Amino acid sequence: MKLRNKLWLGMGAAFLALFVLFEWNDYRESRANILSELREQAQILHGVLVATRRTYQHVFLESGVPLNEQTLHFLPAHAMGKISNNFREWMGNGIGFNNVSDRPRNPANQADAVELEAMAYFRASPQSTQRFVPFTAADGAAYYHYSAPLWMEPHCLKCHGDPADAPRVISQRYPDAFGYRAGELRGLISIKVPVSTVEERVMSVWRKQLLQNLGLMLAAFVSVALLTQLFVIRKLKRIRRAADRLAAGDLKARAELPGGDELAHLGQAFDGMAQAIGGREHALQEREELVRLLLESTAEAIYGIDPEGRCIFANPACARLLGYADSEALMGRQMHELVHHHHADGRAYAGAECPIHRSFREERPVHVDNEVFWRADGGMLPVEYWSYPMRRSGRVVGTVVTFFDISERLQHEAKSRLAATVFESTHEGIMITDPHSRILAVNQAFTRVTGYEEEEVVGQTPVMLRSGRHDPDFYAVIWRALREAGHWQGEIWNRRKSGEVYPELLSISAVHDSRGDVSHYVGMFTDISKIKESEARLAHLAHYDPLTDLPNRLLLSSRLRHAIEQAQRQQTRLAVLFLDLDRFKNVNDSLGHQVGDELLRAVTDRMGERLRAEDTLARLGGDEFIALLERIHEPRDAAMVARSLLEALAQPFTLSQGHEVYIGASIGISLYPEDGASDSELIMHADVAMYQAKDQGRNAYGFYTQALSDNANQRLEMETKLRRALERGEFVLHFQPQVGLADGRLIGAEALVRWLHPGQGLIPPNQFIPLAEETGLIVPLGEWVLRQACEQWLRWRDAGLAPVPLAVNISPRQFRQQDLAQVVRRVLEETGVPASALELELTEGALMHQGEDAETALRGLKQLGVSLAIDDFGTGYSSLAYLKRFPLDQLKIDQSFVRDLTHDTGDRELVSTIIAMARKLRLKVLAEGVETREQFDYLVEQGCDAYQGYLYSRPVPADEFETLLRGRG
Repeated sequence: MKLRNKLWLGMGAAFLALFVLFEWNDYRESRANILSELREQAQILHGVLVATRRTYQHVFLESGVPLNEQTLHFLPAHAMGKISNNFREWMGNGIGFNNVSDRPRNPANQADAVELEAMAYFRASPQSTQRFVPFTAADGAAYYHYSAPLWMEPHCLKCHGDPADAPRVISQRYPDAFGYRAGELRGLISIKVPVSTVEERVMSVWRKQLLQNLGLMLAAFVSVALLTQLFVIRKLKRIRRAADRLAAGDLKARAELPGGDELAHLGQAFDGMAQAIGGREHALQEREELVRLLLESTAEAIYGIDPEGRCIFANPACARLLGYADSEALMGRQMHELVHHHHADGRAYAGAECPIHRSFREERPVHVDNEVFWRADGGMLPVEYWSYPMRRSGRVVGTVVTFFDISERLQHEAKSRLAATVFESTHEGIMITDPHSRILAVNQAFTRVTGYEEEEVVGQTPVMLRSGRHDPDFYAVIWRALREAGHWQGEIWNRRKSGEVYPELLSISAVHDSRGDVSHYVGMFTDISKIKESEARLAHLAHYDPLTDLPNRLLLSSRLRHAIEQAQRQQTRLAVLFLDLDRFKNVNDSLGHQVGDELLRAVTDRMGERLRAEDTLARLGGDEFIALLERIHEPRDAAMVARSLLEALAQPFTLSQGHEVYIGASIGISLYPEDGASDSELIMHADVAMYQAKDQGRNAYGFYTQALSDNANQRLEMETKLRRALERGEFVLHFQPQVGLADGRLIGAEALVRWLHPGQGLIPPNQFIPLAEETGLIVPLGEWVLRQACEQWLRWRDAGLAPVPLAVNISPRQFRQQDLAQVVRRVLEETGVPASALELELTEGALMHQGEDAETALRGLKQLGVSLAIDDFGTGYSSLAYLKRFPLDQLKIDQSFVRDLTHDTGDRELVSTIIAMARKLRLKVLAEGVETREQFDYLVEQGCDAYQGYLYSRPVPADEFETLLRGRG
């Protein structure tokens, strides 16, 4: 609606309201005037009635007219009643009057309710002379009631006083209305005016005024409207048009109203305002530009949200940290759902719990020092943020959030916590001092090592820990290193609180501040008391045999080199005695390692008794010892010592468990300077001499010669050739038949390896098998023999022959391999040979050396289905106990017992005993090395099952053995 219409409508409403107000006021005034006029008329009427009553009464009473039934009606009360009735009829408008009483003599003058109320009023207020009130009659008609009191006057007492004084006609006719006194209320002059009469007069007057006022009001309205259009609306239109242009952005818009009235002043004020707005707009644009530059250039990320949590602004740092291309990507988005939807541990983050929203709800700033926002790529961004309510006109209209990435801070805090944890939990003692060496802090390890609590040392200097073992120069070196290099590390002796001096490995570092000045010194140390003790123990262990506490090879070499240097300077001689115990292995295998160790200690004690204090007795390992004899004059001096040692060792050793053991020894002797100029040469040559002594029958000694060295070199050369032979396939198998004694039938063969050397021809087994066993080559060589034997068995079968079971020797070294059963199974599976076609031969020594493990190994082989035999039976322990325990199938009597069978009674008894024992154990017996008919006959006589030997055939190549197989067929 236009302003003009609004003004006209407003003025019309105002004029109408004024008109209604004026008319209502006119109506009220007219009513009041008419009521006042009626009251005045009632007062006049009252005065006339009272005057008429009094005048009529005096005239009547003084007239001398006799009072009787005829003249009684001329009394004032009767006359006034008549006048009242005639007056109502004469007026015709309902107005009437009467004189009434609460004790009337004429019933027509009986006071009604409103008149009785008026009488009560006048009795209560005798000073009142009139009463004018509205009331509603019993018939519902509304009236105005005017009343005035009638008081008893003295002349009234004649008729209303004492009845005796009243005229006889009155006292006879009216028994009531007597007993009044002068001044007492007798009744009322009552005038009643109908309200309808009043209203008719009021409306008549008001309608006349209404028409007059309405004309005047319309004329005034039209005049005001024209003046308003001319002097207000036109000017307001100009101001409005200028305001519209200003609102549209025309900062040059002006109303330019001339004159000096209020609207002209308003237009001029508008023009001033427009000019001020233009200035403020320009300033605002500059401030907005400044704010924009501030938001874009600040390093802190900032964004704002409205009460619904939608982003209303964000700076580039915010977009960059959250992983968005620009700020526009965030505008209008729900920031909580976008970047704050989950906790770091993956729990959902309800918006009601969000501190940013709490800042809005509680209208206060909120600071959170460690939470996560979520980047656009789903990655976590650890942040610290502040949330501030935004207020406009005292009302919160949103929240501004400032945050920054605290990843580096968290890393630094983690490092600090780690450093603190390391400081307190590290096993190294740590002490931190200021530049003046005053102790600032120590850790628990410091207290544990030194015994000092932190409060005892803080403020002190490390001087309190000095042991007194170092001179001032030692500490001067430390300070010089700290000044020049900023670091010193080394071993130092300090003193505990208890007074105990202890060694520690100390590292001191200087810490510099940003200016490069020393701010602190950090000392880290480790108590190396136990290390020192361990070093001493390790040094002892490194140089002494742990079992016998004799010098070991390392210490022996050192002492021997020192002895050689002394002998060279002093032109003296020395001897090296290499001693190897005989039969020690048998004792160790049969009685156990504990007994063996006890024996070695007893041997050590006994040999020590035969040596001088300056001589050195060392243990190389196992059962090998070396005695170093310094400052000898002749070789016979060494020989005498060797004989003394052999004599001492030849005596029986009685051990703790009651065992009495006999052993011997073999001793090799090398001399300086004749047999070598270095420790290694002398030991090696004494070793060679010792082996020569063993070969000569044991329990002997011998001196080194060049020939012995040549033999050792040949042995080394043989080892090299042996390794190459295995690589080049120079080994072949020969097969020696095994024949049944009862029927002479071929029942099996033993596969024997031979070395077919390209230059030396066929090398017998006794020249390379012991060396292969010693070097460990026997393991791959034994597997090769096993595989070749199985493959040859297959070739014979595939050729249509009926091959016999083949026996393959398992060396002691092979038997000690834990995977022997797996190797045999693999060979059988890969070649396809049935396990029943294979017999494995083991020596007694191999079984006894393994102890309890031997039974487990044998059962593992037996489960494969192969046969098991004891080779060279009788040369070892021949224990009935192990024969019963082990899962064996056959015993092979060693050829050394068979060789002298015909002329050695002991061998015959031994052989017969073995056969009888085997029969009781349900074991088969095969005799080896049978070469004569006499041997054959004896074995048949004793019930031996089978034999092998030159009597039937020597070991032959595979093709020759094939001929035997064909002949068998």
